[in-house]
Amino acid sequence: MVSKTKLLATFVPVAAAYLFAALMTNNVVYAAGSQHLDVKITSIHNGEKVPVGKLTISGTSSATPGTKCEVYADWSDKAPYQLVKATGPGGADDYSKWKFTYTSKYHLITEGDTNNLTGKIECSGGQKAFNSVDVIGVTRSQS
Repeated sequence: MVSKTKLLATFVPVAAAYLFAALMTNNVVYAAGSQHLDVKITSIHNGEKVPVGKLTISGTSSATPGTKCEVYADWSDKAPYQLVKATGPGGADDYSKWKFTYTSKYHLITEGDTNNLTGKIECSGGQKAFNSVDVIGVTRSQS
């Protein structure tokens, strides 16, 4: 007969691994205290054709004043992530709405389908969530 201690020692790590995998596959993380983290790029969609060069994206997140979270953007995993501009109604710390412009200071949109744009929410406790879209950079004559 299996003791309760051995059963728990087996069950708890398996359950924790399953829960972690389930949460990560949905690009959503639940932080300690049941804080729901979410970030979404809303201005463009996967597979969309966008002009080569400068591009401004916008989105939404669960980061509002008081959540101790910030939102970042990147281009094709190029480090470091760039802090976006908070545009939510609550002011400079309200990332419930945000925008970011890809410029030559970080990276311009390039021709072809190599533009993976990511939004990331990160909170002071280390919790993170991501949302990415792949866009196709086209020159004006291709649009």
